[in-house]
Amino acid sequence: MENVTFAAPTIDCEACVKNIERSLGQVSGIQEVHVDLITKRASVSFDSTQLNAAAIQERLEAAGFPVEYR
Repeated sequence: MENVTFAAPTIDCEACVKNIERSLGQVSGIQEVHVDLITKRASVSFDSTQLNAAAIQERLEAAGFPVEYR
């Protein structure tokens, strides 16, 4: 299992947090998602045999959240 953290500066409310959690929760291979509204970061634990950080980034951006790796 791998972990990646994304900076997501457009996270500004609990609805954003839930949207990210719901969007990533539907992706096969993602084990855990933690979104911190205060720091505007999304931490994701995932199975690297099923997907990679770039695929997670694409999913976040498709959900309307531009992100950067941290």
